Amino acid sequence: MKDFFDLAKERFSCRSYDPTPLTDDEINKLLSAAKLAPTACNRQPFTLLVVKGESLKKIQNCAWLYGAPLAIVVCTNESEAWQRKYDRQNFAVVDGAIVMTHMLLQAADMGLGSCFIGAIKTDLLTEALEIKEPLRAQFIMVAGHMASDVKPDKLHFERKDLKDQVIYLN
Repeated sequence: MKDFFDLAKERFSCRSYDPTPLTDDEINKLLSAAKLAPTACNRQPFTLLVVKGESLKKIQNCAWLYGAPLAIVVCTNESEAWQRKYDRQNFAVVDGAIVMTHMLLQAADMGLGSCFIGAIKTDLLTEALEIKEPLRAQFIMVAGHMASDVKPDKLHFERKDLKDQVIYLN
């Protein structure tokens, strides 16, 4: 296992994949990482839809999948999520993003490529996968073995300076 800082630094959004399917063990390891994700008040208001093989054709018009052999749709349930008392902020989307991050980092630790897809056509995705209320599709993680020539996008290396993002209050 890699040092966390190195793992986070090396992980990038992979946009080109080898078509070889992931094994059930590889998929289960990604899903197990999601299960370990912290959620507000441990409500765990998410459902993961594993899309692979021929089923990928159902969602190819819903988001750019980059030829990945696996897509995991992160759905949330706002009625199960914790809601902040003071302003009624619902944490379903936050919890879903934390779940996604755990899977992305697990994929990197396994030497797999992955990409967080937020640009999804939720209406088409909901219809294609017959997602029923109260579930709501939020994001897709695509994953697989990286193509041999894949490289991080140049934007991956652009980071704001911490001094521009952190304010210390004493």
